[in-house]
Amino acid sequence: MITIAEGIEEQEQAELLTEMGCNIGQGYLFYHPMKAKDFAKIPWKQLNC
Repeated sequence: MITIAEGIEEQEQAELLTEMGCNIGQGYLFYHPMKAKDFAKIPWKQLNC
């Protein structure tokens, strides 16, 4: 099973979720909401995501 956490805002939350076995997370800690054209400009492969 893959676990996805949403709304991660602090590093401590991300660390705890990782320790608990969460596989994927998203939230303001990583990126704020953005327009699709700006999202497309991010070099995702270079970020090792």
